[in-house]
Amino acid sequence: MKAIQTKYHGPTTVRGSRISASDLDGNRVIISMPSELNHDEAHRAAAEALCRKMGWTGVLAQGGLAKTEVFVFVDHWSAKPVPEAKPKKEYQPKTGAACGCKRGVQRDNCPNCEGTGWVIDFKAIRERSA
Repeated sequence: MKAIQTKYHGPTTVRGSRISASDLDGNRVIISMPSELNHDEAHRAAAEALCRKMGWTGVLAQGGLAKTEVFVFVDHWSAKPVPEAKPKKEYQPKTGAACGCKRGVQRDNCPNCEGTGWVIDFKAIRERSA
């Protein structure tokens, strides 16, 4: 699977604004910033220019990083659903006091902190669930 990274280059005294598109194999193309396009469209135009230069075809998905845009080819074999979020752990109020148990097996089997290292207020838990 191929990924393309695009980056904006501001104007200099000699050249106007440009956008470069490159992959990790060193293939690169630079286009002048098209004034008629918005930010996303301009970056897509640079990525498509690199695709034309290299003879790549397919559907491109776009995403952004801190200072660059990234494009990847999408096909139905690589598309996987995002797994569901794990359920949140049950609320366990802590007293703010450190438990006196030692790390390791003793802490794992401690009835006061249940492995957290902090004394748990089980009375508050029972009141909350009642």
